[in-house]
Amino acid sequence: MRLHLILSGLLLLGLHHPAQSQGNGKFVYALNTAHPNAAALMNDDFFWSDTDPGAPFGSEPGSEAAYGFYSWRPTHQTTSPMIFLKTLLDSWHSHPLAWDELDTLKIKAYMIDGVPGLVIRDEAIIGTAFAQFVLEGKIDPELKYAATSTLQRELLPVMTSQYGSPGQQQQHIEKMKKLLSVLSRDHALSSPLNGTWQLISGTIITKGISSVTDYTKGQQMIKIINDSHFAFLSHDLAPRQTLPIISTREVAATR
Repeated sequence: MRLHLILSGLLLLGLHHPAQSQGNGKFVYALNTAHPNAAALMNDDFFWSDTDPGAPFGSEPGSEAAYGFYSWRPTHQTTSPMIFLKTLLDSWHSHPLAWDELDTLKIKAYMIDGVPGLVIRDEAIIGTAFAQFVLEGKIDPELKYAATSTLQRELLPVMTSQYGSPGQQQQHIEKMKKLLSVLSRDHALSSPLNGTWQLISGTIITKGISSVTDYTKGQQMIKIINDSHFAFLSHDLAPRQTLPIISTREVAATR
């Protein structure tokens, strides 16, 4: 039933089963195919295991989501990865749940009613987030938030209790913490242009003639840049002319 739901979901998305791609010698998530940012943080064999269910691509749902994202991304480069993830989970008939749900009672209720189970949903979220990181060296902020919350949820006793003996539960906890560690450090590998900058001067060249504007005189121009957006803010530093305040009594007296 679980495999049938996953395969049906991929067919609805118009994607191929990942095992076929790997068998044909095509793309495989591995250290030597990863973006340098991902390779720098995911340099442990654990991250690339295709059999360890705690690894990003080792579980069935995680692998299906990751390779599904790989097939989907080339024709949706400007689309939020969350669209892929939501469509995939809907096709699996996954019941709605807040991405950042950490309430134990709500989680227990979901685990009773949810089809497929919460673990399947969580594994798909993790697989999608790490797939984007490996392919692009960055993770969409909304997807990163969902994956971080998912890993925090997987650390709750209500979730770890599903993983067998105390020793097995501890192993699961350690794996989730490893994944969280990557998500908490990926921002350090962002573009060096990211941040807040003050524009000092600007040059416009028109027909070979340069015109320079000094942005430090009477104004302040600020640029804010992150992985996906940028903004320009202009602040006028010139003193404003203040008008005298006239009371209503004074106005009446002049009439």
